[in-house]
Amino acid sequence: MSDTMVAKALGIKVIGLTGAGKGGITKVDDVVAKVAETELYMIQKYYLPVYHCGCLMLEDNFFGKNCEVKSMVAIVLVNFNGADDTIECISSLESLIYKDYQIIVVDNCSTDDSPGKLKVAQQNHRFILLTSQENRGFSAGNNIGIKYAQEHNVDYYWLLNNDTLVEPDTLDQLLEGFSNNSACGVTTGKIYYEKNRSVIWYAGGSMNPHTARTEHWSYGKEDEDEATYPQKVTFVTGCCMCISSQVIDKIGMLDESYFLYEEDAEYSFRICEAGFDIVYIPDAVIYHKVSASTGQASPLSQYYTIRNKYRLIHQHFKGINKWIAYLYSTLQMFFRCFKGELNLKYYFLATKAFRNTEAGKSETVQ
Repeated sequence: MSDTMVAKALGIKVIGLTGAGKGGITKVDDVVAKVAETELYMIQKYYLPVYHCGCLMLEDNFFGKNCEVKSMVAIVLVNFNGADDTIECISSLESLIYKDYQIIVVDNCSTDDSPGKLKVAQQNHRFILLTSQENRGFSAGNNIGIKYAQEHNVDYYWLLNNDTLVEPDTLDQLLEGFSNNSACGVTTGKIYYEKNRSVIWYAGGSMNPHTARTEHWSYGKEDEDEATYPQKVTFVTGCCMCISSQVIDKIGMLDESYFLYEEDAEYSFRICEAGFDIVYIPDAVIYHKVSASTGQASPLSQYYTIRNKYRLIHQHFKGINKWIAYLYSTLQMFFRCFKGELNLKYYFLATKAFRNTEAGKSETVQ
């Protein structure tokens, strides 16, 4: 059914029609109606962007001015056995002031009742649900969402942990970072602990080009005297990264060989190497449901963190810096074992896997 036929079927007087992408804009009396596939939206005296059409300028003869269609953002959430957190995150996203987005949830082969819960949630929340038949890791889950969004001509890809909450202006702030810096390829925000919203989890970050050490700036600190202006950084956490389509086009998606952990460090390295800026926006606020307690990490996180740190160095560091990074990382890991943060068992398992060029999901540690 054509856009005009849809409008007429709903009893709307059609004045003119302008096509755009796979949808269309229909101008009717004092109303501008947006038709995207089979859905019709009516907004008083304003254009809305047509989903699937990207960013373009439309000549608005009806109002006698040019009207810019806003950028479309795909928000990708990867779910694994965490439907309750995912649904709460979606509820938080629905409060965003910026409305030109599509939420894409990728269920990464959950082993609990997450798929059923998410399908029920679609009755009350608007999001796309994609289901992976295999858990190939955090990177692969995000890549499934990115690939889907690519088919629908979005401008930005906001990868967001499913156990986060946002402020109403978070997306506006992230997008403003691109308009203020022509070299900007990725923006990220200030991340607090959800259970203690005065304590910082991430306020920008860096990767040392000699040692491969990544750092969350202001980690664990109270939010006092922190920089209040956007800053260029060299490490963006996978918890929140808003990526321009230009970055995806040039360097591709996340590296699935990492499966879990250090994939954000690897992607940060490629972003900077390609000449893009990563910009930290302190006014883009996110709350992360991560524990602030210290102690020994899980066997899974120990194994992949160690294996993938060496993998990162092997892939991207060259010359003397490669050997400095190997030495520094090894000494740091032994020191963490001494402090009880890591277990020597998983260090030796992970380094053996690295030497054997293991990639992706491990059969050694589940």
